[in-house]
Amino acid sequence: MANKKLLIVSAVFPPVTSSGIHRIIRISRYLNEMGVDISVLTVDETTLPKSYKYDHELLAKVPDSVNIYRVPALQLFKKMLALKNRSKPSPPSQTNGSSTATANSGGNRTKEKSTLQKLKDTLTYNMHTPDNYAMWIYPAIKAGEKIIRENGIQNVFSSSPPGTSHVVCSHLKNRTGVNWIADFRDPWAQKRWFNPEMTPFKRRKIVEFEKRTVSQADTLIMNTPELLADFRKHYGAKIDQKSLAITNGFDPADFEGLAAKNGRSDKQIVICHTGTFYRERSPMSFLAGLRDAIRSGNVPRDRFKVKLIGGLGEFAAEVERFLQENDLQNSVEVIAPIPHRACLQEIMYADVMLIVQPVTPVQIPAKIFEYIATQKPILAVSAAGATADIVLDNKLGWWAQFDRNEEIADKLTEIHRFFESNEAKSWSIDEQVLTRFNGKVLVEQLYDYLVS
Repeated sequence: MANKKLLIVSAVFPPVTSSGIHRIIRISRYLNEMGVDISVLTVDETTLPKSYKYDHELLAKVPDSVNIYRVPALQLFKKMLALKNRSKPSPPSQTNGSSTATANSGGNRTKEKSTLQKLKDTLTYNMHTPDNYAMWIYPAIKAGEKIIRENGIQNVFSSSPPGTSHVVCSHLKNRTGVNWIADFRDPWAQKRWFNPEMTPFKRRKIVEFEKRTVSQADTLIMNTPELLADFRKHYGAKIDQKSLAITNGFDPADFEGLAAKNGRSDKQIVICHTGTFYRERSPMSFLAGLRDAIRSGNVPRDRFKVKLIGGLGEFAAEVERFLQENDLQNSVEVIAPIPHRACLQEIMYADVMLIVQPVTPVQIPAKIFEYIATQKPILAVSAAGATADIVLDNKLGWWAQFDRNEEIADKLTEIHRFFESNEAKSWSIDEQVLTRFNGKVLVEQLYDYLVS
């Protein structure tokens, strides 16, 4: 990397937040400290839907010397909807004599609107290919080419998800000949679950985009060795010479000034999970294991306090019903999403960290590295694979199969006994493990690879 200028193309960047945002922040921050001139091309967040999550505190982690280019996404669908709404005739005025008929027809319209809304959502989802940031692709290509040529940039870095970032860099590679580093934080075309509304066309396009990325990128980075092996299985040994695995990590600076819990719990063990539950990532098996551990008589009902921070998503009603039916309302606390630093403070006060990672054997949730930084034991409820391996190989805590309630109950019983024993007072994470997953050390690996 003789030319120490790097353009990071990431559709997600502060203040927008997502599970992978901290990896991108670390790379931009620490490479900048190592003398790399960093520019970031991202979406102008004012053109994103209001439903997106924001954490403005994250902006403070990005050095002022990093040049951030915020490019608006196309507003095609919003403009089409506005035009459609303007073309609608005004509703007729109502009289008292027609109030009953209006109410009845209104009820039918509400039902019809619900069906139409579902259809509209499905169509919109599939028109946004490869993902919800698709309307940013062409503005980003135009802006990216200009940034590269005006600043003499010879290296670009894209990170997914979302895969839109790779699509943009594919075009920038073709147009400018830049050296392209493609970073995969999760599987893309080979991931274990897809939205059931995805059409075969969109599925084929995602496969095509991934193949193009693997073929065109000069360097491929995967965030677990298992993910790298999975790509090798699909694309062959030809990718070996340009591929490496660099795991996620934690940023020690994030924990500066946070108060730690004073000692271990004598009466109540606080188990903490951060992040949203969705699709196959359900809390129900863990909660069933908690219920069974209490029912067995091995664990007192008030022994555990479970904090689920970040929302329950589609499982909210199911969880509420389950807690009521099993008298667990006092054992489980659901906390809405909070800023990142406040979330870190919560886990510093916890006794045990909870990971739920079903179905996906090649992935490790980014939150586990922040859990490691707290030096608290971890309970992983997951499929066999990368998440289970990192917990067991590094002696970080306990692992149970995500779909086996009895295993989860047994591990909770072990945790109860662990905190009753003297072992809990002397438990710690090996210093070599803390160094291995230090985010700055991991970015140094990336820097060394780039300049070699």
